[in-house]
Amino acid sequence: MITVSDLVMEYPGHRVLDRLSFRLPQGSVTALVGVNGVGKTTLLRALAALSPPLSGEVIINGRNIRDNPRQCHRDIGYLSDFFGLYDGMSVRRCLTLTALFHGLFPPYDDAMIERLAARVHLTEHLEKPAGALSRGLRQRLGVAQAIMHRPRVMLFDEPASGLDPLARSQLAELIRSLQAEGMTLVISSHILSELEDYSTHMLNLRGPGEVILEEMNALEAGEALRYVVVQAQPDGRLAEVLTADEQATEITMQAGERVLELTLSGGDAAVAALNRRLVEQGFEICRLFEKKPDFQAAFLAQCRTNPTPGREMSS
Repeated sequence: MITVSDLVMEYPGHRVLDRLSFRLPQGSVTALVGVNGVGKTTLLRALAALSPPLSGEVIINGRNIRDNPRQCHRDIGYLSDFFGLYDGMSVRRCLTLTALFHGLFPPYDDAMIERLAARVHLTEHLEKPAGALSRGLRQRLGVAQAIMHRPRVMLFDEPASGLDPLARSQLAELIRSLQAEGMTLVISSHILSELEDYSTHMLNLRGPGEVILEEMNALEAGEALRYVVVQAQPDGRLAEVLTADEQATEITMQAGERVLELTLSGGDAAVAALNRRLVEQGFEICRLFEKKPDFQAAFLAQCRTNPTPGREMSS
């Protein structure tokens, strides 16, 4: 869905991205991470066909952004970290105007705008002027405008900025629903703990020409995942029993022999069968759960050898 090949982005006197290459699959949710000044916003603007590259290629949904950026914009939604609104207009009129900009009238109508407002929890604010909204509500309006034309690719730059805990939870729910509809998303954020909730990949931008793309979750049903088994009482036999299981690999026992980690293939059916078998064999299992990816640990581990980043410049 997104293919970047030898991408070079420059500002006067400074090369921000230098022959950067990676590929993001359709339907993925990619966390774009990196220290301040490394070029995340510059990369997002290149993916959004807003800042033309000095050289290299960016392919979005099979289209080269150099050939026809306007056509690419039909497939791309982009919410920048800092964006403007028409403060004198009501939320409803802002959304209506956005629909007109995208050529969605007709058949776009008030009912569709109300459904979109409900999706981002703005229904009760439709008649308020945008200038009277709080920072968090303005952020929701920006999200609504960005997804209005149902893009194939959605790019978010710090979308949780200014949102309270409830709004952040609702944003995560929205992101998961957009992915379920087939959208490919790239999200830049410093809140790594929240990215864990919905991201399938982590793209760590480490320098002008260095990037690490890591798949954080198994995307295919039945693919091996990491699990944690917690016993009520330590029983040293557990590791030996699990070693005999053909679907269990990479078994590690923590100190005290009460907690054990393993990689298990076979999906939910295999987990249920394993839990049942352990209980039948007399093990006192109080918890058996999937170990979620730790973005913070992965990011810090990747950054231990990170060179000093260049200073990012914006246009």
